[in-house]
Amino acid sequence: MLRRALSIAVCVLGLAACAGAPTETPVPQLPWRDAAFGYDGAPVAVSREELFRLDPQLQERLHAQAPATLSTEQRLKALLATVFGPDGHGFSYAAGHSTTAAQTWRLRRGDCLSLTVLTYAVARALDMAAQMQEVPTPVLYDRRDGLDFVNQHVNVLFWRAHRTPMEGTGFRDVIVDFEPDLASARGGLALSEDAILARYYNNIAAEHLANGRSALAYAHFKAAILADPAYAASYGNLAVLYRDAGL
Repeated sequence: MLRRALSIAVCVLGLAACAGAPTETPVPQLPWRDAAFGYDGAPVAVSREELFRLDPQLQERLHAQAPATLSTEQRLKALLATVFGPDGHGFSYAAGHSTTAAQTWRLRRGDCLSLTVLTYAVARALDMAAQMQEVPTPVLYDRRDGLDFVNQHVNVLFWRAHRTPMEGTGFRDVIVDFEPDLASARGGLALSEDAILARYYNNIAAEHLANGRSALAYAHFKAAILADPAYAASYGNLAVLYRDAGL
């Protein structure tokens, strides 16, 4: 039996020399099969703004800290206290489903993409310079119901955010990571908010495909490609969907 592999973006936050901003890629003229899947874009309800929107109570809490009066180090400490908690275990890692920043905050858990989105959104609220990125990691496969999910690792880089005592007034870059087994301090590919949105859509689509919801999978794979035409995994995953439908 042929093994079907889906690429999903699962992990979080990083440090490293950052790649340059991705160049804009034109949307390709793909052989869309809207009729075959009864295409309806309405179920793709999460916009980029919604993905990164914080829970209102959390937004107020961060605003009350008056981030404009804080140093970069103080903002970093505030961010870590928010996402990790005083005991370092504020959120738990939970694979299998990607959520928006607000949903992740309320659930107190999430996969690495979800936790990355939340941390980046908190950084934005604290007016911190942060860069989401995709970093190279060992290839890992997760077998679910005849599908092989290929895990990819995304993280967030904070430039020169922590003072290094050994270097006097020097500062170093910082990464935060919720998944120790995939943590990486290596440089990666800089990801825009649209690129992360595409990975979110791709993950939701892969989940629908694994559960036999072809129409929803198609709508979200298409949304992923339209959000970031440079994200290759969505094309391969769409091809899996087409093949399974006999196209």
